[in-house]
Amino acid sequence: TTTATTTTTTTTTPVIVANEGIDSSPSRGGGGRESTNMMMTRGIEHPESMGSITAGVAGDIVKFVGTTTTTRDGQQHRLGVIVPFRDSSNNPTSQGADRTKNLNEFVPFMSTFLSKAGVSFEIIVAEQTQGRIFNKGAMFNAGYILAHDRVDYIVLHDVDQVPENPKNNYAYPMRPTHLCAASSQWNYRPSYGQMVGGAIIMQNKHYEKVNGFSNYYWGWGQEDDDFYFRLSNSGFMQGGDRLSPAIGRYRALSHKRVKDLDVTPMFKRQRKHLDATIHGRKIPEEGLRSLEFKLVGEPIYDAPKGCVRYLIDLQLPWMPRTLDEKPPPGY
Repeated sequence: TTTATTTTTTTTTPVIVANEGIDSSPSRGGGGRESTNMMMTRGIEHPESMGSITAGVAGDIVKFVGTTTTTRDGQQHRLGVIVPFRDSSNNPTSQGADRTKNLNEFVPFMSTFLSKAGVSFEIIVAEQTQGRIFNKGAMFNAGYILAHDRVDYIVLHDVDQVPENPKNNYAYPMRPTHLCAASSQWNYRPSYGQMVGGAIIMQNKHYEKVNGFSNYYWGWGQEDDDFYFRLSNSGFMQGGDRLSPAIGRYRALSHKRVKDLDVTPMFKRQRKHLDATIHGRKIPEEGLRSLEFKLVGEPIYDAPKGCVRYLIDLQLPWMPRTLDEKPPPGY
């Protein structure tokens, strides 16, 4: 891993200076960042419309260390729409079929919706490489690491849920707020009390306070419930931290679904981990700050138009290939 240091100015995003003698240039994207410490290598410059993206070069380990306080220096707040993604139609370990179709519908829809709402935003797609079971929480963490220095609030968004009510305007929140309160997937029934999936919005500092999502959950389910208890154990997700079903109304995009993913050995094993989070028997030390990954190739723009897409190769201590695979002792 190559370490990096940061320098700050009053008018630009801090420059990432690698310990390899590589020159970096100031950000062109506006906004400020303070108190940042990330293990990365170089600042990669991208098209003007996307600002400056600080990330590891392909093959380098990327890791978030420390805390970040993101400011906009008096400018408009900027939203990062973070979307975990993988299209794996032939993989029975997760709900991965038809995801490219969902993404191709999601990105233009959200671009139009947020533009009409007057929101300054960018859509970040964190795509996991093939070969291992999908890890949604890790993809949320990776997307945050890659975007946090150019946005000051985020929405953690499933690719198959889109808002219907323009009063759900994705505005800068004072507290973490669950947006997807009633989805067509469940005939618009109100979300259950611990539900934070579909779409949840918060400031960067909120995400960092709870150490992001857990990286423990492989395959379908439970990572959202774990995240709810990370939030609630930190004083968030109280009575008013959810939109009403009328405003938080979402349309589910269609895709093929795999049955019985909640009765697998992996799901049952991970339930014990969730119980420990629920009852406060463990501090969420693993999560945002424990994630390591590599970027594969350069980020892709306009695939589909309106997003930046990163291919993420996870570097975790255990990365299962099947739902009946057992973790190593002590994991």
